[in-house]
Amino acid sequence: MFFGYKVRKCRAKEFRGRPDDDPVKAEYWLQNTIRVFEEIVCSLDDYLRCDVSLLKEEAYNWWSTIVAVVPKEKITWKFFQSEFKKKYVGKWKLDKKKREFLNLCQGNRSVAKYEREFVYLSKYAWEIVPTEEEICIWFEEGMNDETKMMIEGTGIREFVIFSDPAQKMEEVYNKKMQRDRQNKESYKRGSSKSFSALPAKKSKDDFNLATSMSERLNKNKVTQPGYGVSIRPATSVGSVQNAHKPKC
Repeated sequence: MFFGYKVRKCRAKEFRGRPDDDPVKAEYWLQNTIRVFEEIVCSLDDYLRCDVSLLKEEAYNWWSTIVAVVPKEKITWKFFQSEFKKKYVGKWKLDKKKREFLNLCQGNRSVAKYEREFVYLSKYAWEIVPTEEEICIWFEEGMNDETKMMIEGTGIREFVIFSDPAQKMEEVYNKKMQRDRQNKESYKRGSSKSFSALPAKKSKDDFNLATSMSERLNKNKVTQPGYGVSIRPATSVGSVQNAHKPKC
């Protein structure tokens, strides 16, 4: 099979469906095959055939059983995904992801990050948002009020470009905030330098004053006879009273 060859050439991995396989691993396998199919550009029928060709051992036996009891017209790519997720990802996880989608809001996320998470979770709730218009409406409902204002009045109902105006305006806003922070930090650093320069000037003045006093003192020693090299300071009353007696 031509597509089967191209799928393997794009490094699509086989899936064996062993009992100890992690549900997350099964989901990653399905996502990876979808990425490969989009890369080689094939139809949905080819998606199904190629995915089945990658099933081995227990996984292939499972699918053979499904095909044997389900009418042929119902065997579609969407049906395969649904049954595969039920079997290897688990209904509990599908329900959990659906609840996450229902509760998803932008919150503190950027528009781009909110969009990525929305697209990922919407795959588990395709029956809730079956059309592109409903996807756009649901996506807008989860946006912050500030973000909604950015796209208000655009009338866009193509999801692939729906959030573009909001992302562009958000980028401009973030750049402005960054400039404001940088200006504020520069002002703080300038103020800090001015403040730190004051003690240095004071220390220099103190040093000059001490030097001047020392010079005057030395001058007095030389001009007054009878004084030695050093001048003994007068003993205060307090210093005598506070002196410790020598031990006997």
